[in-house]
Amino acid sequence: MSACSCARLTVLAADDAVPIADETGDRKKGTRSAGVRRQHTGTAGRIENSQINVHLSYPSRLGRTLIDRELYLVRGWADTSALRS
Repeated sequence: MSACSCARLTVLAADDAVPIADETGDRKKGTRSAGVRRQHTGTAGRIENSQINVHLSYPSRLGRTLIDRELYLVRGWADTSALRS
């Protein structure tokens, strides 16, 4: 976690706060974007070419902030060095 994220968490710290992990699927037309495969995405409601992102956020009564985000790489992408380059 970055120093900036730590500083934001310190400002927003509250007893009733709960971290939230959320995945978001983005439909993609082609296969050239990293991580694109035929997979289920909630935005489409079915299996389609898509890219999945995972976000970790921290909401509290004092405000909210994004802590971190990561692109989810499906097995075929994560295991193939040619696709990762």
